[in-house]
Amino acid sequence: MHDPTTQLFLLTEIALLKEKEKEKEKEKEKEKEKEKEKEKEKEKEKEKEKEKEKEKEKERRRRKKEEEEEEEEEEEEEEEEEEEEEEGKGKGKGKGKGKGKGKGKGKGT
Repeated sequence: MHDPTTQLFLLTEIALLKEKEKEKEKEKEKEKEKEKEKEKEKEKEKEKEKEKEKEKEKERRRRKKEEEEEEEEEEEEEEEEEEEEEEGKGKGKGKGKGKGKGKGKGKGT
C-alpha cells in the first residue's frame, strides 16, 4: 500500500472532491429553485392576463346589455309615440270633419 502521508493526502483529496461535489449539487438545487420561481412568476402573469381578459369580457357584455336595453327603450318609446299619434289623428279627424260640414249651409237667400 501507500505510506501514511500519501494515504492521508489521498483521503484529504477524496474528501475535498466529495465536498466539491456537494457544492455542485447545492448549486444545481439553487438553479432548480430559481427555475421553479420563474415558472411560478410566469403562472402568476398568465393568471393576471386571464383575469384582465375576464374583466374585459364582463365589461363588453355589460356594455352590450346596456346598448340592447337602450335600444329596447327607444323602440318602446317610438311605438308609444306612434300609438299616441295614431290615436290623436283618429280623434282629430273625426272632430274636424264633423264641424266643417255643418257650417255655412243653412242661410242661403
